[in-house]
Amino acid sequence: MLLGSPTFYVITTIICLTTGSCAERSKHYEAALADTLTAIYHSDQGIRTRFFDTADEFGWQADTTIKIGQMMWYQDSLNLLFVDSLLNARGWLGAEVIGERGNQTLFLVIQHANNSIRARYLPLMREAVTEGKAQMSDLALLEDRVALAKVESKSMEVRSNPMERGTLLSLL
Repeated sequence: MLLGSPTFYVITTIICLTTGSCAERSKHYEAALADTLTAIYHSDQGIRTRFFDTADEFGWQADTTIKIGQMMWYQDSLNLLFVDSLLNARGWLGAEVIGERGNQTLFLVIQHANNSIRARYLPLMREAVTEGKAQMSDLALLEDRVALAKVESKSMEVRSNPMERGTLLSLL
């Protein structure tokens, strides 16, 4: 039997060193949860690849692109249900518990949610970065996206509000 033999440990070490997964196998590592998050990662990234490839081939307004976009939003909502539940129950777990891929998945699912969800999880992610459980670069992207959405929202309010000085004068 290979399991537990010297050959097993040599093969495991080689895999560990070549894949960078050594850090993922701490005593706190939860393989089943990490596997679930890896599946969510693949669903998240797979539908996006399909969406952008279709848009490149058929155009952004093509029915096929629009349908895949709708599927992507649906998949995002399913992914968010799981991640939201996990974060509310256990907080940001970090790579020691869920691996680097799992950690990246938490960020991507939040990043692909609407801005109120992103803003809600921003403090948790800041804390996770401080504790070494999340990547500073991911936090920077999330902060930028939240800030940009606020600016865009404010810009839309100004443009759509007929009581704004310039708009009101042009109506008279």
